[in-house]
Amino acid sequence: MHRRIFLGCKDLFYPLIVRGTCLLFNTVREMKKLVYIGATWCGPCKLLKPVLAELEDVEVEMLTLDEGSAEEQNKKQEYALSSGARSIPYLIYFVDGEQVNTSVGVLNKAQIMSNFVTNNVKKS
Repeated sequence: MHRRIFLGCKDLFYPLIVRGTCLLFNTVREMKKLVYIGATWCGPCKLLKPVLAELEDVEVEMLTLDEGSAEEQNKKQEYALSSGARSIPYLIYFVDGEQVNTSVGVLNKAQIMSNFVTNNVKKS
């Protein structure tokens, strides 16, 4: 059984003031989510964490395999294996609730953001 880790797109309202009148414009924005799978002992994971902290407009879920109780660690490891992670750091990219890409290793901010656009995941 897999739990849904992403809720999907949200409506954002931007107020626009024109000649003293406030108007609300309803715009739908692409929701981006990144799931990070790593470990505290992993050198490349340590290098990637500051890059993830710099990301704007992306929700990042940190899944550290060796933190928490033994039961929590087992659940995290099961999720990592079921999502295809065989090496760490492993990143899973979601746009509007759909998985669009994965990557392994240390990437810079530009490479991470470009993975939200590139669709390398085969649809069944």
